[in-house]
Amino acid sequence: MESRHEAVIHSLYAASLDAGAWPVALTRVADALGAVDTTLEVHSGPARAPDFFACGNRLPNRGVEAYLSHYAAICPRIPMIESQAVGSVGVDYDFISESGMNHDAFYSEFLAPDDLRYFMSASLAKGPGKRLAFAAVHRSPTQGHATPQDTRRLRALLPHLQQSLDTHLRLRAAAAHEDSLLAAFEHVGDAVVLLDKLGRPVHVSHRASTLFGEEDGLSLAQDGLAIADGAARSQYQRLLASTVAEPAGIAPGGDVAVPRTTERLPYIVRVRRLPPTGAMRNELPAPVAVVMLLISDPSGSTLADTSRIADVFDLTVREAEVVAALAAGDSLREHAHQRGVRISTARFHLYRAMAKMGVRRQSDVIRLVASLG
Repeated sequence: MESRHEAVIHSLYAASLDAGAWPVALTRVADALGAVDTTLEVHSGPARAPDFFACGNRLPNRGVEAYLSHYAAICPRIPMIESQAVGSVGVDYDFISESGMNHDAFYSEFLAPDDLRYFMSASLAKGPGKRLAFAAVHRSPTQGHATPQDTRRLRALLPHLQQSLDTHLRLRAAAAHEDSLLAAFEHVGDAVVLLDKLGRPVHVSHRASTLFGEEDGLSLAQDGLAIADGAARSQYQRLLASTVAEPAGIAPGGDVAVPRTTERLPYIVRVRRLPPTGAMRNELPAPVAVVMLLISDPSGSTLADTSRIADVFDLTVREAEVVAALAAGDSLREHAHQRGVRISTARFHLYRAMAKMGVRRQSDVIRLVASLG
């Protein structure tokens, strides 16, 4: 049968993988140490609210909110913990007396109303810029100041607190990093799709979802990209296979023109290899992206609008209109006719726009606008 000590350890490692499990784990830590509750905190510097905070089930919400909004910044315990060696355990009497507690606002105004007074601290980690991670085990006046036996028990749990918190923070940072990268794809001019080594979608950008929704010769199924044109489909399948083949140096990728079922210009699908992840690629239970598809639609409305062109290049409305028309494929004469102006007037606006954009050729104007996406 599992002992209480083993149950606490199992709870801590479960919480390292699931933030929702911290309250149960930290309550069990407190129970094992004969205390009210436990908090887990990471601070980036003095006089600041914690960057990470978790607690058990017994601390009142009102008290937690007051701590995070005000009392963490004036907590007299944190400077003491900063002086602790990593892996050590501290107690109130290391830095303050009973008389000092009676006259300190943190103890008398904040802790006392919730029937709290004493604590034990476990210094878990320190980093650059006074970054500090610790666990605090909170005790009531009735439970009294921690005994040597209490500190020995906390010291036995300390390595597991360290490991579980470190794992949790690393996973959280990795998830945040992944979210940032995926969000960046939404600002790319092309539609973006990430595929696993079998060609199945791992991530689809919003622009890609919109493009596939048109079902104009190109769509996305559970097992990968679906191309209506047989020749383009065969070319894509060969390119994808060579791109994901091992060893990694066989092919870096390539491009495929995908005809549409309508009269519009074909899609251009660029297949690019993502950096390999080594042995983990074959071991992770979750799908790993190994290929990125960048899909451009020459017929789509991916060109920047007139107002954006005007803002970026500091153009007047008329100058931006002629630039947008050229970028959309109209000739200068066609634009002049559509606007009901002389060709000389349209040419005047174009030359002024080119001067502001720092280019001398119309082809460069088109490239600059296309780069806005």
